[in-house]
Amino acid sequence: MPLKNPIILPVLQILSKKYNAHDKTTLNRMRKKPEPFKILISCLLSLRAKDETTEKISRELFKIADTPEKILKISTKKLEKIIFSTGHYRKKARVLKSVSKEILEKFDGEIPKTREELMSIKGVGPKTSNIVLAFAYGKSVIPVDTHCHRVPNRLGWVKTKTPEQT
Repeated sequence: MPLKNPIILPVLQILSKKYNAHDKTTLNRMRKKPEPFKILISCLLSLRAKDETTEKISRELFKIADTPEKILKISTKKLEKIIFSTGHYRKKARVLKSVSKEILEKFDGEIPKTREELMSIKGVGPKTSNIVLAFAYGKSVIPVDTHCHRVPNRLGWVKTKTPEQT
């Protein structure tokens, strides 16, 4: 599909030069051995947090608890302490516990492979479900958050009202 807006290609080329070298290592590692539970939990921790913080805290958490069962065994206070620097740590701790419980009860410990099933889990929205589908299962979906929606609209690349439309 040809790009209709003449500014899109130059912008994509600039972004490609700046970010591709940095991202290839992480993306290749994730694609070689995707771990759906870790991808889901990291995504939930990333909400309103810097990527660097999310990566650091996710690594720390997964040393202690890398399965839904292990997340549920950690006390809420200990979990809050581990994820504190991601911000909104009390709510995120509750969400991690709730999501882990639902995964065990509704999906026998397996991370769902469809958007509908993922979004049926309380705390998992469209962006998070698409991140899991793309990075854990290699599905052709685009995770779009408010920024990925707002910026192309401001640049005139699209004219949409919601991230889902974008």
